[in-house]
Amino acid sequence: MLSAENLAGIESDGRRLLIMARRDPGRPVPQYPDWTLTDLAGHTASIHGRTTIVVTELPTERVSAPKPPDGADVLDWYEETLEAMLAALTEADPAAPCWGFVPDSNVATWEKRIKLKRLSKR
Repeated sequence: MLSAENLAGIESDGRRLLIMARRDPGRPVPQYPDWTLTDLAGHTASIHGRTTIVVTELPTERVSAPKPPDGADVLDWYEETLEAMLAALTEADPAAPCWGFVPDSNVATWEKRIKLKRLSKR
């Protein structure tokens, strides 16, 4: 199992983005001037989706990030992908090898990547 502390932080940050985006979906994102909170949630949902695929299917080649289903509400899709990713990370074997952005990646590499991204946004 991956770190309960990291998973709790990922969940907390994920829910915070969802709450903010539902409250003010058109709010601009200062770091990305052309994006709104809805755009950020959609992008993040695709990352959640790819992470879920990688830690459950354990591919050895790069996996494309999924797109929302046709007609889907982006914020609902974000919530679904967050839940799926958290469940996948909770049940994953951290030592299982899989594709990643660095050589010799495993599931734990994805946990570290998500943790570093969270910390860099603070």
